[in-house]
Amino acid sequence: MSNMSYCRFQNTAADLADCSHALQEMIERRGTKSKLGREELRAARNLVLLCYDIVVMVTEHADEPIEDLTEESLEDAVIDINEACTGEEE
Repeated sequence: MSNMSYCRFQNTAADLADCSHALQEMIERRGTKSKLGREELRAARNLVLLCYDIVVMVTEHADEPIEDLTEESLEDAVIDINEACTGEEE
């Protein structure tokens, strides 16, 4: 289901946190008794690649090498991207 534009990041951040937690459990092998199915594995791979693409995009905006980035500089870059918008909503 699609998110409304006024809450897409709020909703997606909560869902992404859940996915992050699930991956962490899989890494630690806590509470996971089965592997992901084929479609869910494909979605997990796509999600990881999309997250990487987002970080690269924001990194390029921050104009810093990715290895020099901090959480604060990423947060600042997202704020800068938002401030560069015209204020028009969809």
